Amino acid sequence: MIRKMLVIAAAVAMPVSVVAATAGTAGAGAPKVDATNYTVTCTGITAKADFSPALTTAGGASSNEKTSISGKASGCTATPNGGGTPITVSGATLKGTINNATSTHTCGGLTSPTTETGSLSIKWKTNPKLTDTTSVVNPTTVTGGVGADLHATFQLAFGTATSGPFQGTDSGVSSSTNAETTIGISAIETACNGKGLKSVSIVANTNPGAGAAITAS
Repeated sequence: MIRKMLVIAAAVAMPVSVVAATAGTAGAGAPKVDATNYTVTCTGITAKADFSPALTTAGGASSNEKTSISGKASGCTATPNGGGTPITVSGATLKGTINNATSTHTCGGLTSPTTETGSLSIKWKTNPKLTDTTSVVNPTTVTGGVGADLHATFQLAFGTATSGPFQGTDSGVSSSTNAETTIGISAIETACNGKGLKSVSIVANTNPGAGAAITAS
């Protein structure tokens, strides 16, 4: 009787040990990738920019203009430098604040270059996963304009990145963004002539020659 019970116990215990070993192997996953020197381009962006204070036609005394930005990027393709491990980027979220310390808070500033400080954080979703999933980049200039479709356009230039992946070979200095507002210039002017422009929604700039929505390199 005792022998029979031992045989049954062994039969039960064996599958449990096999399952435990299998679970440990499956949980190991692929090694994380260091993509510090990789580059990435994204064809799509949907974001919102909030202005504080609101921009108006008349403007006001020179002081800091804070622009808070949040959104998502899509259609991203990463390129390894120096034969690194290939990765697939399934999306990214971005958030941050930039500041123009000498703004006069006029809507005319949307169509002219401005000097900015601040930072943007871009969190990347990839396969395999990265050793560091978030890029911290530092905009230095925003160049505004009017596209052929009569929407306001924005191009951000960057200084040396603080940290994270996709810094390319020059620590992120070659990074850029190209976007435009979802509303036209006439709607912007109407808001500016009224209570002020508090925010705009932004998408990829589809005008000829605009370039990628996001280039991190």
